[in-house]
Amino acid sequence: MTSCHFIIAIALIASTSVPARADDGVVTFATLSASDELKMTYATRGCFHDRTYDLTFRRAGVLTVLIEEVTFAWTDQKEYLRVGVRKLGDTALTEADVAGLDRLIRFYRTNQERGSRTFSHAIDLSQLRDGKTVAKEHFYDAACASCNKADLLSIQSLVSRLPPPVEDDKSK
Repeated sequence: MTSCHFIIAIALIASTSVPARADDGVVTFATLSASDELKMTYATRGCFHDRTYDLTFRRAGVLTVLIEEVTFAWTDQKEYLRVGVRKLGDTALTEADVAGLDRLIRFYRTNQERGSRTFSHAIDLSQLRDGKTVAKEHFYDAACASCNKADLLSIQSLVSRLPPPVEDDKSK
């Protein structure tokens, strides 16, 4: 056996015996167990908007999502830091919602379309079990490839379902 064959054989053995890592991919929304949660950070940016949301998906019988808006600010050191989180609300998801979310993630996993538009969407998705990350994925869409696809449930449509937040009137 040549040294090249030996190295290939070792690589093949190692690749088949590696335990699941945190970047192997998250479970589907439909199969999320009550002991796990999915945490998503969704950022959408464009010429006239710049929004980031944290979404936490949990199952207690029915799948629910808690949605929070994240605020950022520039520091004197020119760093863009997370400075606040405001709870927008939570809602139960229907079976159709869950299927639409699973199709959205499946679409992002297989979509190879790249592009450059004036806006983009980014998703960081982590699966947690007992507070520890067991899987994670990242998706970026600068081509608006997921836009206007009727069978996908967009994250923005989930956010839009919640009533607008009540602003505190500090002048009173």
